[in-house]
Amino acid sequence: MARHRTAALAAAFLAVPLGLMGSALAGPAAAYADGATPVCGTGYRMNLAAGMPNYHGRSGVSVGSAEYFSDQIPGAEKSISGFGTSVSVADINGDGCNDLVVGQPGTSKTKGYVSILWGNSTGLDGSRVTVLTGRFVGDGFGTSVSAVARGDGSGITDLWVGAPDSDVSRVAGGEVEHYTLDATEPPKFQGSIWADVNNSGGLEHDGGHFGQVVQGYPGGVVIGAPDDTVDGRAGAGSIFVATQDHYGYLDRAKYWTQDSPGVPGKAEANDHFGAALYASPNAVIVGVPGEDIGSLKDAGSVQMFVDGAPAQSITQDTKGVPGAVEAGDRFGASVTVGQWLLTQEGFDVAIGAPGEDVGTVKDAGSVTLLTLTGANLQTIDAAKALTQGTGGLGGKIEAGDQVGAALAIIGGDTSAEEDMVDTLVVGVPGEDISGSVDCGLITEYNRSGRTVNYEAERTSKNHFGSVLASTPYYSS
Repeated sequence: MARHRTAALAAAFLAVPLGLMGSALAGPAAAYADGATPVCGTGYRMNLAAGMPNYHGRSGVSVGSAEYFSDQIPGAEKSISGFGTSVSVADINGDGCNDLVVGQPGTSKTKGYVSILWGNSTGLDGSRVTVLTGRFVGDGFGTSVSAVARGDGSGITDLWVGAPDSDVSRVAGGEVEHYTLDATEPPKFQGSIWADVNNSGGLEHDGGHFGQVVQGYPGGVVIGAPDDTVDGRAGAGSIFVATQDHYGYLDRAKYWTQDSPGVPGKAEANDHFGAALYASPNAVIVGVPGEDIGSLKDAGSVQMFVDGAPAQSITQDTKGVPGAVEAGDRFGASVTVGQWLLTQEGFDVAIGAPGEDVGTVKDAGSVTLLTLTGANLQTIDAAKALTQGTGGLGGKIEAGDQVGAALAIIGGDTSAEEDMVDTLVVGVPGEDISGSVDCGLITEYNRSGRTVNYEAERTSKNHFGSVLASTPYYSS
């Protein structure tokens, strides 16, 4: 792992955005839904991508009915596997067609890469690829990616790339690289973000994996370090929340753990606070899948920060939440937000619990839907648990399916107004099909009752559905 610290780059971040600092952090609006932005190529399926980093001895991505493998894409790095470890969907160049960002973090002996596949009227153009190369060997560049249009009329998209194994000041704490893109120029490197940048109050810890999870939003970024050590408790986890000024530089920054004032609970070893993130200008949701509830190990929880209000913790013991707290549920392993998943009013949150036992079937997995209303979204107005079989999701309940390991939202047609229906996309990477073990499945759910399943090649250990990304969806 390369050891580095470039003071000149730090100067680029004299200001950092911050969702948990107050008014910078509200409900979602389908600003990029099908009805608002033309979608090219394979129809609305171009709003969803699945990473396939270990797919039958190859690595690639699936978009709609098409698959793209690194060994077939001109310009993509072919010497290492892992293409599709992370994915992000956005219309980067403003042409009305979604583009795809693909992470390929490499190994401890190689650099990592990020490839941008550009969309056009027929889908993704596999012959036109922009490749970004990590700066240091073994830094894990590309482990996470998040591309977000600023939405301020500038035509600029911010691209955040996690390098969680990067050495910072002789500590392998990790960093996030920031790029900007537009329709006229190549990607521009803007600088690096570390846990302690801009007087955030953060600390760099060896093995903290700062940048393992990255979630940008218009005007800022939230970064997860789920393995961070907090006051000697390894794996407790932390997050870094930052806002951008009108020039795009980091403006304000704050480092948060479960020991921070106003955050429920307590930082404990292997909580993995920050293992899953949702972020918008007014709300940040943090998955804590390793949270112990009483004596129940890894039951999991979710922390919500809305409009600067005191955070609230949600578990399966919270009033109005379906199910019960159980050891190993890993509630909060994935989180996302949509509209009209349950009701036409409110803020709908989807929470994955891939370790949930369904009846006597171990680790079958489930997804919890919650509609939150009221001041600072403190009231659970509606709730529903989704499982396979008769529980609303495709496929049948089986041990080890891990329903909800990954989640994504496809925004509905906003022109339909009150009839608009969002679609929840659920990864089931442990699904066995026709004798193929853990080949994986993606299933869709929406309140219209339509259920659609998507399979890739029926080969064991593909884990299809472990990596998902959809068109960005943020509050207005």
